[in-house]
Amino acid sequence: MNWIKKIIKSIFKLLISLIIIFVVLELLLSFYDPMQMRIANDKIVLPANKHIIINNDFNPELSEEIIHTKNSLGFRGEEMPDSFEEYLSIVSLGGSTTEAYYISDDMTWSYLLDERLENNFNKVWINNAGLDGLSSYGMNILLDDYLVDIKPKIVLMLMGSNDVGRDDLGEYDKRLYINSTKKSKVISLATNIRRVYQAKEMGLLHGGFQIMEANELFIEEDEAEKIINQHKTEYIEAYKTRVLALINTSRQNNIEPIIITQPTMMGGGIDEQTGKNLDLLEFSGMNGAVYWDVLQLYNNAAKEVANNEGVYIIDLAAEMPKSSLYFYDAIHYNNSGEAKVAEIIADNLFGYLGEQYSEFKK
Repeated sequence: MNWIKKIIKSIFKLLISLIIIFVVLELLLSFYDPMQMRIANDKIVLPANKHIIINNDFNPELSEEIIHTKNSLGFRGEEMPDSFEEYLSIVSLGGSTTEAYYISDDMTWSYLLDERLENNFNKVWINNAGLDGLSSYGMNILLDDYLVDIKPKIVLMLMGSNDVGRDDLGEYDKRLYINSTKKSKVISLATNIRRVYQAKEMGLLHGGFQIMEANELFIEEDEAEKIINQHKTEYIEAYKTRVLALINTSRQNNIEPIIITQPTMMGGGIDEQTGKNLDLLEFSGMNGAVYWDVLQLYNNAAKEVANNEGVYIIDLAAEMPKSSLYFYDAIHYNNSGEAKVAEIIADNLFGYLGEQYSEFKK
């Protein structure tokens, strides 16, 4: 029986050691955040009053020096003006293709959109509330936690890529969010590491897809149909529910939502810049053609909900050229791409804003 006592004693010592390690990590993470986590306890933590200078030696398509600034709201853009209610206030909301982390402040599409609108409208204020990895679920949280208090007149919602194949965004997550204050910092860190790994697996990290290094992947028609049908049956209805929640929450708080569909370079045939076939290049476990068809399921779902609710739609996915001239990977825009996105969105907004907010026209 002595050997049983030894095993029990060893297990007990191990448990005590693990508890001590856990407690020490909790204390350390209270003072130091190794990942600069933006999601803690399933609440979004905005990095307010930050000024970051990034020396770019990793991507020749981007600026050598990248200036990334967050204001006191935790957004990119000017501070809120006095008499805020007198401004044509617009917030862009979305994931990495909205935040544009590796694009300098004055070259993001939100900033350039502001410049374009100011030529035609008075008192324009635009802030960029995009955050890397933000899905429609995260957008709902950010809307509830921040934007309903700020109450901009308009919120531009660019979404789609971070929702592809997501099956962890249902009622369970909402309950988890409500009870999230009980979650430890260690668990939050582990959750964020898992999220980064998932994004890497899907090819959604910046530069995760390199067009000149990507392999070609041929997918049989029946296999492609199987993949597409899986998204139709398992993910799209839940996505529609989240899009509808974004619209309802916005309007209940006197914020007018505008839906913007998610573009990608993938599925565009031959890329004139590189000669690569964007239909065949492997991305996110699919080839370009299949990924584009899948992403369009989400884009069309968002458009369907928006149409049903009478929400204005900007079909950026349809209007954005599929070319490496504008993308530095499969979904993220380079400097030229940011300018093109701003041009497309501005051209779509001029008429709408002129009709709905005519008091701001010059």
